[in-house]
Amino acid sequence: MEWSVTIDTVGDEITDDQADDLNDRLADVAGVVTHGPDPGNLGATVTVEANTANSAVAEATAVILGKCATVDVVGREVVEVRAVEWSRLEAELDQSNALELVGVSEVAELLGVTRQRAHTLAAGPMFPQPVARLAAGPVWTRTSISHFLDNWERKPGRPPGKIRLRKQEAATTT
Repeated sequence: MEWSVTIDTVGDEITDDQADDLNDRLADVAGVVTHGPDPGNLGATVTVEANTANSAVAEATAVILGKCATVDVVGREVVEVRAVEWSRLEAELDQSNALELVGVSEVAELLGVTRQRAHTLAAGPMFPQPVARLAAGPVWTRTSISHFLDNWERKPGRPPGKIRLRKQEAATTT
């Protein structure tokens, strides 16, 4: 199986030239190097063939640290490792990570109310906070509105107003 393995390390400061040289030397394993903002941080992602995640990590660690030594980057401490089988990684990359945002019109449609009622609900304490307030108005994540809808105790009809209450009281007393 083919694996993508990312290893983050810390150690002595490395130069941009060392990072560039390491990047070049990892090209044969589809390697990519990152470093910074702390000059002692170094990360590398490589592709290796292995039967298990543990074997992939061992292989990638040996390759990365071996190539580090060829550019005089030694004494690295591995602080984080991630191994992902390539088909799973491709599936992850195919999924969008963009937030689905909705404005007042979409909120009204999702809740089955008017825009005016959506504004009123949005001003209430139980409504989710918007993720941003744009010139066009507030925006929320669709997920937060769906969660609100799932927990909203909607009451049918209009709430009794003062005038209707007085009319009802007058009708019952006569």
